[in-house]
Amino acid sequence: MRRVSKPGFPVYTFRYHFGYASDAKKSMEKTNYNLLIVDDSSTVRAMLTMHVELLGFKAYQAENGEEALEILRRQGIDLIISDIMMPKMDGYRLLETLKADDNLRHIPVIVISSVDEIDSIARCIELGAEDFLSKNFNSVLLRARIDACLEKKRLRDVEIEYMQKIIDFEKNEREKILKELEIAKEIQASMLTDVIPDVKGLSIWAMTEPAKQVGGDFYDFITLSDVLTGFVIGDVSGKGVPAALFMALSMALVRACALDDTSALNAITKAHRLILEYSKASMFVTLFYVIINSESHTMSYVNAGHNPVLLLKKEGGFLELAATGIMLGALENIELEEVSMKIESGDILVLYTDGATDAINKDREFFGMDRLREVILRYSNGSSRELAEAIKGAVLQFAGDQPQFDDITLMVVKIL
Repeated sequence: MRRVSKPGFPVYTFRYHFGYASDAKKSMEKTNYNLLIVDDSSTVRAMLTMHVELLGFKAYQAENGEEALEILRRQGIDLIISDIMMPKMDGYRLLETLKADDNLRHIPVIVISSVDEIDSIARCIELGAEDFLSKNFNSVLLRARIDACLEKKRLRDVEIEYMQKIIDFEKNEREKILKELEIAKEIQASMLTDVIPDVKGLSIWAMTEPAKQVGGDFYDFITLSDVLTGFVIGDVSGKGVPAALFMALSMALVRACALDDTSALNAITKAHRLILEYSKASMFVTLFYVIINSESHTMSYVNAGHNPVLLLKKEGGFLELAATGIMLGALENIELEEVSMKIESGDILVLYTDGATDAINKDREFFGMDRLREVILRYSNGSSRELAEAIKGAVLQFAGDQPQFDDITLMVVKIL
C-alpha cells in the first residue's frame, strides 16, 4: 500500500490487488474510451491517470471545471472523474454546466470526494453525477465504478442511436407522406377545371378550398347541347393519394357517361356500374348530378347519397334536394331516382360538400345547414361568385384556428 499526502488536504490512499495487470489487459481489449480526470491536485491527477491507463483507457487531465470544459469542447470524452472543491469552477458548477448543455449532458460523471463530505456527494448526485468514490479507494472499486458508468453510457448511447434511427425513419416516412399528398393535390387540382362555362340564362361559379389532408372532392361542368348543361359535385371516401386517384376515375367515368346519355338517371346508373367494374379499392363516392335546360327553365337531377343541395326560390323559401339513392360504388345493386322540376328566374342552386357544413369551431359546434341557409339568404343578391366566396369565408371564419380536415367545395348556379 502506498500513501500520498499534500499540505492542507486529506491523505489519499490507493490500494492495488493481485491480478491487476491481467484485468487491465481485458479492459484494453474491450474498447478505447477517453476519460477526463478533474482535480486541482496534480498528485491526485497523476495517481488517477496511472490507474486509468493501466485499465486500458486514455486519460486527459484538467485542474478545474473551466479547464475541463475547454477539453470537452475539443475532445470526445466518455467519462469524467471529478473532485468537488476546486478553484475557479468547482464540481457543482461543472455538473450544472454539463447538464445544461445538450451535447455534454449524457457524459457520466463520477465524483471523487473525502469520506466526510456526504452532503456534498448527495448534492452532486442531485445535480446529475452518476456515482461517487471516496478518496480512500482501491483499484478494484475504481475499476468497478468506471466499468459500471461506461456500461450505462454504452447502453444510453445505443438507446440514443436507436431513437435517432426511429426519428430519422419517421422523418423519412413523413416526407414520403407529404410528397404523396402533394401528388394527390396536383392530381386533384389538375382534374378540376378553372374555366367556368358561359351559359346563356345562367350565372355560374365553382370553387374548392382544399384541406391539408387531401380529400376527394370534385366538381365538373358538362356541355350536353346548346341548351343543356350538366353540373356535377362529388365527394370520394378516404384521403390522400387513393382518394385523389379514385376521384379522377369517378369524375372521368361520370363525364363519359353523361356525354353518352342526356338522361341524368341513365348516365349515373351507367357510371355506377363502371365504377364497380374498374375500382377494386372498396371505395365509394357520393354525387349530385343535375341537368339544367336554360331555355325551358327545367332541371332534372339525381342525388346519389350526397348532401341535400339547396334551391333558394325567388320568393325566399328553400327546397332541399335530398338523396334519392345511395352512394356509387358501394353496392352492386342500387336504386336511383331522377327528379324533374321547373325553375324560375331568380332561383339559386347551391351545391356543396360536407367540408362546409361539417366544419367545427373551438366549441366543437358544426357550421351546419342553418348557418349555410343564413349566409345564402344574406348574400343572395350578389353574383354567383360573390355568394360562393361569402359561404367559404363564413365557414372559415366560423372554424377559426381549428384544423380543416376536409375539402370545402362549392358550386352556385343562379337562374337569370
